[in-house]
Amino acid sequence: MPRMPLEEFVETASLLDSLRRGVREMKKRKPSDPLSWFFQAAIHGVQLDPTDLGYKYYKAALDQDPGVAQVDQKYWNQCPHFGQHSADFLPWHRAYTFHFEQILREHTGDSNFSLPYWNYGPRTNRKFPKAFGVQHLDGNPGNDADENINPLFMKERDFYLTYYEHPLIPNMPLLELSDAVVDNTSALATDIFFGTTEDTGIGGGIADNNPGTRGLLESRPHDNIHRVVGGIIPGAAVGHDQNGHEIEVDALGAMAQPPTAGFDPIFPVHHTNIDWIWTQWSVMPGKKWGTLPDASWFMERPWFFFDAKGNCINEPRKSYFDHRALGVKFKYEDLSSMPFPYPPFPRR
Repeated sequence: MPRMPLEEFVETASLLDSLRRGVREMKKRKPSDPLSWFFQAAIHGVQLDPTDLGYKYYKAALDQDPGVAQVDQKYWNQCPHFGQHSADFLPWHRAYTFHFEQILREHTGDSNFSLPYWNYGPRTNRKFPKAFGVQHLDGNPGNDADENINPLFMKERDFYLTYYEHPLIPNMPLLELSDAVVDNTSALATDIFFGTTEDTGIGGGIADNNPGTRGLLESRPHDNIHRVVGGIIPGAAVGHDQNGHEIEVDALGAMAQPPTAGFDPIFPVHHTNIDWIWTQWSVMPGKKWGTLPDASWFMERPWFFFDAKGNCINEPRKSYFDHRALGVKFKYEDLSSMPFPYPPFPRR
């Protein structure tokens, strides 16, 4: 099935049921299992510092499954927000989303399942998706039976943007995404994939080692969505005043920081949309590669993923630049237009 916009996806009850079932089944697996929700989220990022609030995800996994301590940590914290070149951002997240989608499909029991994408550009899609913002599936906040808790819900999000169940505020959520948050014009307007600097080109570049540089699509709308969905959770952490006394301090929600973002079920449908924006850009006329890295960069195998059977996958970067070669399809993709081809490196 082609990936479709989330607003269409949720209109088919069987598709939404499949998504919930897949996430629920992944969450049931032992955290040390590469096919589990915890392990897949940790591939993107997991907080291993006991002094950080985000450590609670690792601690909960370890308490449930001591085998977590034996996992080879080369598989975790691989996302390019941890100091890699900005040019790694788009191919890494495409690879991660592609392999995650296969694993989720296996858990849905539906061989035709594909992830939807949260198409937040149109004004009609600016409200946080209700399918992810409702905690109790039957609408009864007093029914905390396991089967009634929505596996797509997460509390560690911006309250006024994402929450639907406040008993005294019937029109929750009160906020929607703004024009500035979803703006992708600079990413779509650029003619080049690789910039001469790491903060130009839709995909960035390999010009420096500054972890703060971002390619145009990573900067907007990708980063903006992470920040506003995660938000700031008032009083969610414990700090200390100048006298050493414990005090409540604010904390970032899960999506707002890389070591916890992957634990939020909205993460993959955000990244399928980033993949959709890249796909649209790649078939526009006049697009070019820009300042190409050496061919050896494309052939490197720096990343480790897993397929739906739990086999480790270690492919070169070049494997993730052509979404059609991966078998990824989007419902509204213009199949009459071809993505521009893999770079023609000179033969040696």
